[in-house]
Amino acid sequence: MEGENAITQPEYDAVRDSIAAAIEQSHPFPSEVVKKMADAATEALKVHDRHERILAIGREIADEDAELLRLLAQ
Repeated sequence: MEGENAITQPEYDAVRDSIAAAIEQSHPFPSEVVKKMADAATEALKVHDRHERILAIGREIADEDAELLRLLAQ
């Protein structure tokens, strides 16, 4: 299900690092806690991205189904 617009692991790693840096700048948490928070946020982003790709596939299927129904109705 990986598409041409799929985010790569290096891009996720960069996002995770940015999240960790932002947390470290704004809160005095231990580095282990910051890492876990950044990892959790990145995993949530990955799940969201997968859901978006699944929804896009669903929309394509629905469009194709609508076209088939239109053709059958003629």
